[in-house]
Amino acid sequence: MNFLMKGKLTLPKILFVCSGNTCRSPMAEALASHFHTDKNYVFLSRGVSVFSSSSAEKNAVDALRNLYDINLLNHRATQISEVDVHSADVIAVMTASHKAYLEDAFPTIKNKIKFLTEFSDDDGFDIPDPFGGDLDCYMQCAKRIKECVEKMKSPEKSLIAIGCDQGGFALMQSVRAYLNKENIDYTDFGSMTEESIDYPIIAENVTSAVLSGECSKGILICGTGIGVSIAANRNKGIRAALCHDVFSAKATRLHNDANILAMGGRVIGPGLAEEIINAFLTTDFSGEDRHTNRVKMLG
Repeated sequence: MNFLMKGKLTLPKILFVCSGNTCRSPMAEALASHFHTDKNYVFLSRGVSVFSSSSAEKNAVDALRNLYDINLLNHRATQISEVDVHSADVIAVMTASHKAYLEDAFPTIKNKIKFLTEFSDDDGFDIPDPFGGDLDCYMQCAKRIKECVEKMKSPEKSLIAIGCDQGGFALMQSVRAYLNKENIDYTDFGSMTEESIDYPIIAENVTSAVLSGECSKGILICGTGIGVSIAANRNKGIRAALCHDVFSAKATRLHNDANILAMGGRVIGPGLAEEIINAFLTTDFSGEDRHTNRVKMLG
């Protein structure tokens, strides 16, 4: 099923990563934005060792302008963060050293990481750093990156993970029907009956899918929503929000970058649950510095 559902849900986010975020990754971001004019993606770029908001290298600016009439003058280098890697759907790196750095720094997101060249015929090869080279070197690098980004396809994975215990079973039945009606792809971790089941087990299955990158968000339901939210939040990198109104669902995405929605099957009904889910899935994290810094403090 296509990642973009009826134009309602958050677009898949592709994060390009290089060393200083002044050459290869900003060129990749700009080229991808230029050649994917259907707007079915969000493209960003970051570096693993950035020096204070540097501009793009002059030769990178000139290469994109001369080859494709693309303006890179407004780019400012940004250090990659935990919020960046967890909010991205695909992380495209330039070299094996970038991949190793990210896997060591953020071990839960390994399966999101791909070599940029995996999107071309040269599966898994590095794109060398043109830093210090002449304009022709940068132009050759830009052409190679263009070949890769042009072949990008929408990530084939479930958008959300869902799970419930017996207390959330009835509401989850309605949630499943709603997700199916809206053509929203999901991975279902049960429960499929009203028989008693331990909610920490269900929560663990859903959180594992979110942390691994198999799914980008989750929905958990128990009787009150309290148990599953407590269980989910025991995991580093999970921000589960218990929401029983639309305002809270929007606010927790905007301000907390919540990645799991918890609800109580004995607290709210199907109609309100649908509105809450829609708000949660269609609201992006604001990315403002104050909220980003606070999310980092959560670990």
